[in-house]
Amino acid sequence: MKGFCVVPGSSNPKHIQENIEVFDFELSEEEMAKMASLNQEKRYFNMTYQQIKDWMENYEIWD
Repeated sequence: MKGFCVVPGSSNPKHIQENIEVFDFELSEEEMAKMASLNQEKRYFNMTYQQIKDWMENYEIWD
């Protein structure tokens, strides 16, 4: 595991939470290598699953 976190591109808090809760897949070594070769000029925000979970517990979601 590389510890990368994707920042969802939604402005709807409910959709953002749904996106964060998607952890039922794994990337292959080949897929990880492809991702590592992408544009290196982008910033990455590293957050563990536990940090995301803790943050979401304190995040108020509105309709």
